[in-house]
Amino acid sequence: MAHIRETDAVAQVVRCFENDDITHVDDGIIGDTSVKEEHVFKSVDQMPTFPGGEAALMKWISGNIHYTDESLREGKVVVQFVVTKTGKVGEVKVVRSVNDALDREAVRVCKALPNFVPGRQNGQPVSVWYTLPIIFRR
Repeated sequence: MAHIRETDAVAQVVRCFENDDITHVDDGIIGDTSVKEEHVFKSVDQMPTFPGGEAALMKWISGNIHYTDESLREGKVVVQFVVTKTGKVGEVKVVRSVNDALDREAVRVCKALPNFVPGRQNGQPVSVWYTLPIIFRR
């Protein structure tokens, strides 16, 4: 068995063969990733779709956004998330921020989204990055 120096372990990806989980070693902190080590496409033959289409997605989001006193500001938060090959929402990140309160709410709502119809490449379901603007209006 090869020995790995501590400095080599920082940011090294370790595969756990027992349960096929991916863990990242980053500055001594180990945690599961939300998206397994696989290629995540930016563009595919058939992009993921929300059941009922884009209008249904916007209706679902507007019906599930919760405003608090912290989120009195209006604006557009742009989020990206992975729609996995099973249709689940994986990693969520803010790519255009308004403020912490609106960003947190946009991420919360995205994590709560029901399953999508997954994207397809060459007829096979694949994981795809999905970009979504969320507009906050009072």
